[in-house]
Amino acid sequence: MAQYDFDASTVEPNTYEHLPVGEYEAVVTDSTIVDNQAKTGLVMKLTLQVCTGKYKGKPVYDNLSIKHPNADAVRIAQQRLAQLTTAVGKVRIEDTSDLHNKAIIVALKQDKKDPTKRVVAKYSALLRPQAPQPKRAPVAHDPADPNGWRCEYPEKQESPVAAPPVAQTWMMRGRA
Repeated sequence: MAQYDFDASTVEPNTYEHLPVGEYEAVVTDSTIVDNQAKTGLVMKLTLQVCTGKYKGKPVYDNLSIKHPNADAVRIAQQRLAQLTTAVGKVRIEDTSDLHNKAIIVALKQDKKDPTKRVVAKYSALLRPQAPQPKRAPVAHDPADPNGWRCEYPEKQESPVAAPPVAQTWMMRGRA
């Protein structure tokens, strides 16, 4: 036992709330590849930040088992990474930083193991209206923003592959 003096009345209560299930405009702000806990594979850890709406600035985390003894875990990770890569307008990446600072849609669902948590269900391209839009700066680090990131539509995202059918369905629901 160790002696430690602590007064809980001097600490603000934690008011963190999980994001509701749904779709959010976001950007990948950080990515790393680390050993998994068992040291039997590799995990790509992604940090995203919501760009718009009530939850602007909130983080979203995703862990992809890119190397793992369980082939299903790797398959699922590769499928989700393919969604993300396509959503940012790439077919191939050589560095995880190729995923950074490009506006996308991230869909969250309820975690099966812990219903109070949310997990990434899918990634899709951010589809903009076809009408001409005023020129805007690409997503960039903004030191004046307390969250550190300014999320805007990129002027033109490379799109060597067609948008996934899910993203097209999303647009048909009237969200532009």
